[in-house]
Amino acid sequence: MTEFKKSLSELFGGVFWFVVVTNIILYGFCNFFNFHSFALPYLFPNQNSAPKIAIITIDDESLKEYGKWPWPRDMQAKVLSKILDQNPKKLGLDILYTDLSNNNQEDSKLSTILKKPEVVSASQLNNNSTGVFYESSPDINTGFIEFSIDSNSFVRKAMTKSGSNFSLVKKMAETDNIPDSFLINPRTSRSPVISVKNLMENPNIGKILNDKYVLFGASAMSLNDFHDLPGLGQIPGVSIHGLVLQQILDNQYWQEIRFSGLEFLSTVLVIAFGAQFFFNKFAMETLKKTIILCNIGALIAFLSFILNREFIDLNFITPIIGTNFLLPISLWVRTISDEKENIKQALSLYISPKVMQKIMEDPSKVNLGGKKYSTSIMFTDIRGFTSMSEATENVSEIAKLLNQVLGLQTEVVLKNDGVIDKYIGDAVMAFWGAPIESDNYAYQAILSACQIQDRIHLFNQKYDQHMAVGVGINTGISLVGNFGSNKRFDYTAIGDTVNTAARIEGVTKHYKAKIIVSESTLTALTKEEIDQFWVEELDTIRLKGKNNPIKLFEIIGQKKHKTKIKPELSVQLLQYQECLKAYYQGDFNKAISLCENNTLQRASLIKQRSIEMIRDNVSGWDGIWNLDHK
Repeated sequence: MTEFKKSLSELFGGVFWFVVVTNIILYGFCNFFNFHSFALPYLFPNQNSAPKIAIITIDDESLKEYGKWPWPRDMQAKVLSKILDQNPKKLGLDILYTDLSNNNQEDSKLSTILKKPEVVSASQLNNNSTGVFYESSPDINTGFIEFSIDSNSFVRKAMTKSGSNFSLVKKMAETDNIPDSFLINPRTSRSPVISVKNLMENPNIGKILNDKYVLFGASAMSLNDFHDLPGLGQIPGVSIHGLVLQQILDNQYWQEIRFSGLEFLSTVLVIAFGAQFFFNKFAMETLKKTIILCNIGALIAFLSFILNREFIDLNFITPIIGTNFLLPISLWVRTISDEKENIKQALSLYISPKVMQKIMEDPSKVNLGGKKYSTSIMFTDIRGFTSMSEATENVSEIAKLLNQVLGLQTEVVLKNDGVIDKYIGDAVMAFWGAPIESDNYAYQAILSACQIQDRIHLFNQKYDQHMAVGVGINTGISLVGNFGSNKRFDYTAIGDTVNTAARIEGVTKHYKAKIIVSESTLTALTKEEIDQFWVEELDTIRLKGKNNPIKLFEIIGQKKHKTKIKPELSVQLLQYQECLKAYYQGDFNKAISLCENNTLQRASLIKQRSIEMIRDNVSGWDGIWNLDHK
């Protein structure tokens, strides 16, 4: 009995949802998602009547042959005369002649052609008059060439009358009982298309144009007369006129059923019931039963369509098609929701909330696989931590200290929208510029390095420690993404930019510098950004195993903290720049002299190198030192 009640309840639930969803789709869903614009072309039957139309186009080959548009009026008159010589039934011009040219004789010649009874010229609805040229020749027969364009920029409807004005194709057809508007059938027989170049060069063209309705217009990309037609994509405006004219001549008019009212209510119902479908498991089950009921009606719809091809009953077909779309859409939304939640949990430990929000908007940014980004890579390393841990027996205390130092570095990186790539013992790898691209990724990396040093300084004061952290930053192209297997993978950055950043961090001990960055990192900064930091050139070296040299710079700190720097350090840094200049120029004696009383480690290095260069009598010095260690 319980099972019977449950089945009965589900049956009534299915019927209820069928009625509700059908009405939602009928009145609101399809209009909201512009269903007709995309599905309607495939509901039209093929209309394979014998083509009664030919189209002459100004294509790219014609422009190449006869020059840029507009051609001289004399040339255009020759083209139109050539068409008329083939005895077409009508000639419609999808080209506006609104202004007089500088040649009255050519205007007069063209006007004579346009006045012929078999010629219909183009006009515009949005002008109060047809134009200066037409006003000078009032006997010219004109028809408007505008299309009815939907809010989504598609041309779906033909417009043959607007107020007291008639369209170009209606004037050409000269047929009674043409509706003021009707749906364009994109499966109408396509008219033969002939370029102007072919027209002028082919002596047998008359066989194609004789007794045809001929349209003359542009199809060259540079002339920008293209429109989106459902089912066909972007096609020239003159080709759309051809489809419409063919339907008129075949007496094939397709009308769309329109419903009034309930739009606002439909939207509310879509939101309310859509939430049920997408997030409620019971609603999902009843939806499946609803779709079964809908598909029973689909067979009836199909038979109705086959037996009555001249009319599309959207009132019947639309809800059925739309309802069948609801299940995969709802399953897709549920899948996306679950995927976003899984990604959010996985990434929350090493990216900032701001970056997380951007990724949630496009989860594909962290799919398995990689993508190239312009990135700034930062490596940090706690100085002497390995020796400290080996000398200390209290493992828990060491672990606590390590977590505190790594934790404050992580906070700084995430605060500045960076990504924690990995922890390597007492080292941290982080990067900026991916998966969310930004213009200030290099600035954020350097700012983070400075703030890490500030936090380490405060940490040492608070806990009476002597921790020091070296930071190396390099900027360039990296491959960023999830790498590994389907079961286990890491979101990481790889490539030469990453390797070089790690090597730069390694040489901070060599120079006894806290923050060293590559020249490419400074190049990625704007002038306003670089002015915020105290930057000193350090050296130009060729890292071991690398062919290309790299210029290194030390970031002393932010300029707003410059007052904290001791005056004697400022003097020595200035003196070192003079020493480095002499060293680059190969004046080693001067470099030795300038570095003599400088206590900075980098000065000692330059002094020692200069002594070796003099001793070895090196020639061809290019200012680049080959570093023989990592």
